[in-house]
Amino acid sequence: MNRKHEKKAIETRALAAARSAGVPIPSGEIPGEEPDFAFNQGTLGVEVSELLRPASSNDGIMPVAEESYHQEILQMAQAEYYSDPDAKPAKIILYFANARGKKRDKREISHKLAVFVKANVHRAKPIVNFGALRLPECFGAMSIAAETWKLVDR
Repeated sequence: MNRKHEKKAIETRALAAARSAGVPIPSGEIPGEEPDFAFNQGTLGVEVSELLRPASSNDGIMPVAEESYHQEILQMAQAEYYSDPDAKPAKIILYFANARGKKRDKREISHKLAVFVKANVHRAKPIVNFGALRLPECFGAMSIAAETWKLVDR
């Protein structure tokens, strides 16, 4: 099956799945390219879009695996941060930088995160923001708020 036919088959399955999930999509679609499916002599169209990028667009890392990896880092950093009895409560909002296919050590990254938060939590009045240039490698953006630590991965 060539790529064009394979893509259309995937789009057709997505349309059928949406209908099965209860989305009110009329029948009698006419397959096309823009939109992917037309209805009622072209007065209505449906464009199927992929929300999760394929692994091939992220140096072979599946998005779900990448999210799981990030969650493990965040949990390890939180545990390390709060192992200090003098740790100040903080809320962290963190965006990871694109790994660009580099293999990264979870323990090293989580340690960098815990150390960075500990060194900067005092600056949160009530919040402090950091861009990639002010953060350790691996992190794209971060906000630290002076309250209970709650990790939010973006």
